[in-house]
Amino acid sequence: MDDEFWLNKWTTNEIGFHEPEPHPCLVAHWDKLALPRNSIVFVPLCGKSNDMRWLVDQGYRVVAVELSDLACRAYFEENAIDFEVVEHGPFNIYESKECKIYQGDVFRLQSNHLAGVAAIYDRAALIALDPASRQRYSELLDQLTPNAKSLTITVHYDETILTPPPFIVPDDEVRQRHIARSLEFLGETETQVKGEPATEHSFLIR
Repeated sequence: MDDEFWLNKWTTNEIGFHEPEPHPCLVAHWDKLALPRNSIVFVPLCGKSNDMRWLVDQGYRVVAVELSDLACRAYFEENAIDFEVVEHGPFNIYESKECKIYQGDVFRLQSNHLAGVAAIYDRAALIALDPASRQRYSELLDQLTPNAKSLTITVHYDETILTPPPFIVPDDEVRQRHIARSLEFLGETETQVKGEPATEHSFLIR
């Protein structure tokens, strides 16, 4: 899926992937990361996710990246959060006291953008990328956040009924991408994708 595909989703408000409440797997599993309050959490391909507001409310600082300027602006405006927008290199930065969203291409992030990140919360990025892009994405995070913990959520559904996105990321692929790290499978949760039954798999990666 190219950039125009996702930008068009926001322009036409076809955002069935957006959830109005914090994700249940985030709420259920986040404490397992044992992350000190005020730590920086990176949320890739964040959209206008209320998961970011939940993390801020728990006492964390959020750094995120999102392609759509509509999504970035909507996060702050819909949550009545004061923010400013500044241009910085390839990104426009939407920023409040506790949350900073880089609006632009995730693959243009550099180490200075993610300085100090202690953990990654990935509910939407890995499953939004095709296999070749997932490889680039994983290599990028390994390079920019080598010591960060991660809560990663994948999705599984009947491929004879639904087509991507979201993409199915097999458990073995998650394990292989993090073969040098400690990986713990946290469980399987029932959900729906495009109105059809699906399951989500949660992983804690250290």
